[in-house]
Amino acid sequence: MQLKKLFIISAAALLSATPSKSTAQTWTWTKVLDYEFSPGYGSGSDAIVADLAGDVFAGGQGASGSASDSGLVLKTTAANETSWSLSDNSNPSPHQGYDSSVAGLAFDSNGDLYSCGTLFYPCTKKSCPGSYWYIRKSTNLGASWTTVDDTYQYPGGANSSGEMAMTADDSGNIFVVGVGQDANGVHQWLVRKGSNSGQTWALVDHFNALGTGAGAIGIGFVPGVG
Repeated sequence: MQLKKLFIISAAALLSATPSKSTAQTWTWTKVLDYEFSPGYGSGSDAIVADLAGDVFAGGQGASGSASDSGLVLKTTAANETSWSLSDNSNPSPHQGYDSSVAGLAFDSNGDLYSCGTLFYPCTKKSCPGSYWYIRKSTNLGASWTTVDDTYQYPGGANSSGEMAMTADDSGNIFVVGVGQDANGVHQWLVRKGSNSGQTWALVDHFNALGTGAGAIGIGFVPGVG
């Protein structure tokens, strides 16, 4: 995939901005990161989230000389918004033909952090497994990560499925949206729900009314409303 250099706008500035005395709001924006996973190769960001302490996490992907892309999560703190560290590289093994991406980030009601994206399995001369929905979880604010789901493809599909965004509700449920191809290669709009701290997953919405293809790329939740 073609990747662009990553420019993350200061989420800390967004969180700390205050309305002016007039009806309009005044926002101050600064660039806090210009990042390449591997010098000379492309990197891109697709998601950003912050916790109540002011820690900010950005998710995306980066290429390297191994010719594989890695799903990445970067982290910074409110104390030093220009100092970022690599929190997670979701690629199981860049040297064995895997590719991965991170397209969404979300905190659940317990304060656990999740990432969602796509995992591309390597092809062999006999088979090509394709891409799967890929969900990882951190219970310690990005210090370590575990995979909670990497085996989902649209049932009976054409070996191509991926996640685009995620959110969580007040009860600890995780909702992830994305796409999956059917046996004819037509994209389907899909929503999956994770329960039991992301250990149990079920398809809760499937949409392709016209039969010509559909895909979900965003989802949100209003706390206290539902």
